[in-house]
Amino acid sequence: MNDIWIAHDEPERPLAFGAWFCSCDSCTMAAKASVERGDNLSVVLKRNMGRDVISLDKYVELMGNVNINYPFQDYMESSEDTVREIFIADV
Repeated sequence: MNDIWIAHDEPERPLAFGAWFCSCDSCTMAAKASVERGDNLSVVLKRNMGRDVISLDKYVELMGNVNINYPFQDYMESSEDTVREIFIADV
């Protein structure tokens, strides 16, 4: 079984499959630090109506965009769709 953790609980730990994100600044900073180290990771956006896999760089870009209220709106299939979970993909 893989180890599962939330990125803000272990900020010094390198991101890998098993890392989950919430919407807090600490989780976003952990993702940003990973991108700056050159880690080539993907993130799963698990939604009510499906899943999308995006690059960690794209995730950081979306989370850093203060001009939008809901960073993942372009991935939603309808106004009733929501993101349920966000985690590092196993690719």
